[in-house]
Amino acid sequence: MSPLPFPVEDRYYRFSRYLRQQFGERVYRISLDAGFTCPTRDGRISTGGCLYCNNSSFAPDRSKSLPSIQTQLHKGIATARKRHKTRKFLAYFQAYTNT
Repeated sequence: MSPLPFPVEDRYYRFSRYLRQQFGERVYRISLDAGFTCPTRDGRISTGGCLYCNNSSFAPDRSKSLPSIQTQLHKGIATARKRHKTRKFLAYFQAYTNT
């Protein structure tokens, strides 16, 4: 038996597996946008963006105002409950990765 908390063939410990082991069921991520920028886009580090993501593919139009974090969370939970029949959630800041 492997001393690892995951099957050896997985080669790494998936965060989803960890959450399932901790909470006894699947935990769904609720993506939130706090309106933060990214240091690789706003000039603090660079302006060219990041190698790992295409921010324009998931970032909303910044000319529109964002709903509050609480509103985004409640709406996301309602959607996940309806779609996946789940009870466990993880708030996840996504747009511009909020680094």
